[in-house]
Amino acid sequence: MVALKKGAKLAATESPGDTSDVKPSNVKGGIVLPQLEDESPRDMIRTSERSSIMPLYFVRSVHTFTAILLTAFISSVSAISAQAGTDSAWQQGPSDESVNRPEVSVLVVYYSVTGNTEKMAKSVAEGVKQVPGATVLIKRAEEVATDDLTNADAMVLGSPTYFGDMAGPMKSFIDDWYLKHKVRLSDKVGGAFSTGGGGTGGKEHVLHSLIIAMMNAGMIPVGPLVEEFGMPGVSALDPVNDTALEEAQALGKRVANVAQRLRAGSSSN
Repeated sequence: MVALKKGAKLAATESPGDTSDVKPSNVKGGIVLPQLEDESPRDMIRTSERSSIMPLYFVRSVHTFTAILLTAFISSVSAISAQAGTDSAWQQGPSDESVNRPEVSVLVVYYSVTGNTEKMAKSVAEGVKQVPGATVLIKRAEEVATDDLTNADAMVLGSPTYFGDMAGPMKSFIDDWYLKHKVRLSDKVGGAFSTGGGGTGGKEHVLHSLIIAMMNAGMIPVGPLVEEFGMPGVSALDPVNDTALEEAQALGKRVANVAQRLRAGSSSN
C-alpha cells in the first residue's frame, strides 16, 4: 500500500497537467517553461535597444570612413592636377606666358663630314629656340672655346658613327674638357644624338658613349619625350629623315626645359 501510494503521488507530481503551483507566466499550452532571472521585460527592451543601436553605429562609422577616403582622394587629385598643369606649362613652349622662365644657354657641339649630323645639330638648335628664355650656340667640335663650355647651362653632343664608335674629333673634344679647357661641367644638363649609315653599325653605341662621357663629367643627361615615355637620345640612319629631325627638335626642347627647371630651383634655394 505504501508503495502504491508513493507511486501514485509520484505520478501525480510528474503529471504534465499538474500546474497548480506554477505561475501563469511560466505555462504555455500546459507546458512548464523555465523562468530566467535576467529576462525581465525591462532587460528584453534594453537588449532590443542595443540591437537597434549597433547597426546604426556601424553605418555611421562606415559613412565617416568613406568621407575621410573621399576627402583624401579629392586632395590627391587636386595636387596631381596642379602639378600636371605646371608640367604642361613648362612643356608648352612659346605659347605659354604664365611661367616665369629663367634664361639659359644651350651649347650644341657636333662633328660632321657628309652633312647628316650637321642637319641633326641644326634641328636640335631649332628645338632649343622654341623654349622662351633659352638661347643656343651651335659649333663644330674643333671650334669650341673654353668660355663656350663655361657659360653653357646645358650641352648637346652629336657625332657620326665611324667603325662602330664616335668620330675622332668628337673624342678629342671630350678629352679636352680636362686636358685643355679644364672646366667644371657638373650639374649641367646634357643630351646626345648620333647618325650612321647602317642599321647595325653602332649608332646606339655612339649615343651611349656620349652619354657616359657626360655622366663621367658630372652632367645630367636627358632625352626627348615621346608622349609619357623618354628616350636616352636620338639615333638617326643616314640620310636623316623628317622623323629623325623632329626627334632632334624634341631633344633640344627637352634639354632647354630641364635646364630652366634646374636654374629656377637653384635660384629659389
